[in-house]
Amino acid sequence: MSFLATIPSKTDEELEGYITNRRKYVPEAISATIDELQRRGRVFTDEELEEIVRDKNEQIDSERKEDEELWQSSSKGWNKNLVRDENAPALYSERVIYIFSAVFFVLFGSVLVALNIKRTESKNGFWQVLIFGLSYTAGQIAILDSIPRNSILTISFNLFGAFILQKFFWQKYIGKDTKYRARPVWIPLAIGVVLSALFILAAIASEY
Repeated sequence: MSFLATIPSKTDEELEGYITNRRKYVPEAISATIDELQRRGRVFTDEELEEIVRDKNEQIDSERKEDEELWQSSSKGWNKNLVRDENAPALYSERVIYIFSAVFFVLFGSVLVALNIKRTESKNGFWQVLIFGLSYTAGQIAILDSIPRNSILTISFNLFGAFILQKFFWQKYIGKDTKYRARPVWIPLAIGVVLSALFILAAIASEY
């Protein structure tokens, strides 16, 4: 039975205790408590109701602020360098590269990193990251073809490759503190979906 469903069974003293300690309870519970007390004949002054409403609003604002701080804390590792400055380079974000590498191929993620590198001033590392992506993916395919199919192992390979792209190539050639604008991902996403579909079809055809 939910807390709200038990309110009608509470004594007047218990309900008054909820009102007194209202900051400990969710706003819905306090509203239900007020309704129940009013049904029993309890009269609240305008000042009492205004104070209760004010406390409820403060509690809602506090909870919303905590939720926002939690979200920012959990995501700031990905978004800490994202800015809206039009003078900052438009790059595929670290989050996008990590997800694309994990879902598609590490080669795909390395291409995105290489395209980012071309937008930096030095442009150093363009060929190195492409060679890494090609070599890593070729080695991954060779290893996975020699053993029974294992989707967990495939994802593990992709995640490890994505980790290398982020922790080594991004930090070395783009810079871990480089500020950038997020570049749209629709074109890479469409290409990734098409390539994955072709890969799956080729794998199915090879079995016949």
